Amino acid sequence: MSVRVIGDFLCSGRDWSNGNVRDPCIKNTLQLVMVWHKVPDVDDLLVRVGRQTAIQMARSEEVFGYRQLAHLQLDRVKGKAPKNAIWGIPDEIYGIAFEVSDGIPEGIASILLGGNEILTIDGVVPAS
Repeated sequence: MSVRVIGDFLCSGRDWSNGNVRDPCIKNTLQLVMVWHKVPDVDDLLVRVGRQTAIQMARSEEVFGYRQLAHLQLDRVKGKAPKNAIWGIPDEIYGIAFEVSDGIPEGIASILLGGNEILTIDGVVPAS
């Protein structure tokens, strides 16, 4: 069963395109999802976002700061080409897999647990 929520309440008026290292909206949202759904391990989650959402996320200070930790370079060292690099976001953010998908509308994040969608968050980035 998937639940649909509006993203605003998750980040105190902020969204996934304007979080920063001091107020990490993506991280706060993912932590709440893990607590609400009693997710034991980040490896069990997958977050799907559309291309425009990924592009807006990539421009945020939060994702920029996270990338500064060299996660994209680490994937290359491991011999793994980062599939999300073209969109500017790492394949994993805070240890949780992210996938850019054509089938996800702008501003939506689809959260999957064990391959099943458990949550759809609307408004993770503003519509352009």
